[in-house]
Amino acid sequence: VASAEFVPKPELSGDAGDPELARAEAVQEELSWQWERDFRAQTSTPTLVPNPFEELFFDQYIDHYNLQHSGTFKQRYLVSTTEWGGPGSPIFFHTGGETTDVALEWASLGYVHTLAHKHKALQVFVEHRFFGKSQPHPGNSSFELQGDRIGTLSLEQALSDYVAVATFVREQYNASRSPVISFGASLSGLLAAYTRIKFPAVFDGAVSSSSPFFGHPGAEMVKRKFDWREVLTNNFDTISPGCPKLVQQGFRELLLDPNASHVFADPCSQVPADTNALAQVAWMKLEMMGQFPYPAGAAGRGGEIHAQCAAMEASVMGHNPVFSHLVGLRLPGQPCPAAGHSEPPAKQVNSSTSTRNPDPAKGFFGDAWLYLSCTDIVIPIGSNNKTDMFPAHDWSYKAWGQSCQHRFHVQPRPERFFEKMGTLRSEDLAATASRLLFTYGDSDPWKVFGLKDSPADDIEVLTIPGGGHCSDLEAPRLDDSEPVIEARSRIDHKVGQWIQAAQLQRGVKVSATAAKFLAPQ
Repeated sequence: VASAEFVPKPELSGDAGDPELARAEAVQEELSWQWERDFRAQTSTPTLVPNPFEELFFDQYIDHYNLQHSGTFKQRYLVSTTEWGGPGSPIFFHTGGETTDVALEWASLGYVHTLAHKHKALQVFVEHRFFGKSQPHPGNSSFELQGDRIGTLSLEQALSDYVAVATFVREQYNASRSPVISFGASLSGLLAAYTRIKFPAVFDGAVSSSSPFFGHPGAEMVKRKFDWREVLTNNFDTISPGCPKLVQQGFRELLLDPNASHVFADPCSQVPADTNALAQVAWMKLEMMGQFPYPAGAAGRGGEIHAQCAAMEASVMGHNPVFSHLVGLRLPGQPCPAAGHSEPPAKQVNSSTSTRNPDPAKGFFGDAWLYLSCTDIVIPIGSNNKTDMFPAHDWSYKAWGQSCQHRFHVQPRPERFFEKMGTLRSEDLAATASRLLFTYGDSDPWKVFGLKDSPADDIEVLTIPGGGHCSDLEAPRLDDSEPVIEARSRIDHKVGQWIQAAQLQRGVKVSATAAKFLAPQ
């Protein structure tokens, strides 16, 4: 999950009709999908080999709760039977999140594939409605501002999607006695947890990595609105000491220097730079890197932080703007591109022909994610430029509501989803749920919105020293730390326990070897 903000700072917002806001949103949406793709490609581990899967489509109800609306759409899901031991063996169910390509998300959960091999599990991955190929209506009409269009995008509808697909798969594979364990990371981790909480007859356990389980803007969370970026800033300072001060200098150069539009102009065109848009480029790329500091070595994701900070130092030494490399600025003396060649981000942002991505399903900041951030996933994330390295942005519920009203004609009611799920408080969770494992890296900014302590014996919260966002579910690496290895071992043991307990409940014969997982540890 990227931090859900239309605009990252007051200077970029203005009022609801400010054309600068529209331009900033256009830049954000147009380029963010490229950065997501490139960042994942640069930081993917060489040991990660996606489990072969079959791409299928399920006839899913557009609206599970309005019987006047009986329409269906084709929801994409992936299935792998490569490791499956047959009926009675488990089903690992991946709850899709806010990804542009469900195959990329499948590939990123490499450790789950390792578990599938060990436990002989069939794997299913369902794409979240309104993302990727799972569009309820043709073209962009899914995103029309109507109750029967984008109004059917909600976490509650998504949970019902997952129940429908899980039930169908069980029938298709004669697997009515097979335990179903759900897995997810970040937003999909939140959804994985709720499959077990709300539908325990279908889902026998859930592993939820890095989920913002208590992220809604209640009084306590609003008090902590600066904590997310403080953790992220600390990641930069840990990997490259002093780098946050360079970042602050970089933002000052972009946003406070009266000559910045000329300093950052492309020398090949001399078009004045849109420094607000360039600040968004820098802001988003820094946040993307800061969520993934694990592994911290040069070959790991943390190596990207070190490389960017080193480039900032080099820019200062060379008397160039701090963010020259970060925003792809072409410096004087560098050759201009030949006709037909792609331009760096700075040139794309400065171009007067830059337009909004025509596909609202694309990108971390596409319309589907933005709509959810105005309805079910309203998360208070601000900055103060004191405990963090970003320009001051005092998040407020009122301002967020105005943005949502302007963009989608909705007013956020963030407690609504959690009230319906019965999980406004951790003690509510303890009273109704079981077989849940929540994991958080202590270097993951999203831990701020997670559970801190285990509320019940069968609801475990595991904090991983040095872990980043969702790092425990990524493919094992040669340079994995001991805490991450131990966390995966704990996940393995808990999943094994749940499988064997569910098999006994359903009358599936349990081998003596498998029964060892029933012993508490």
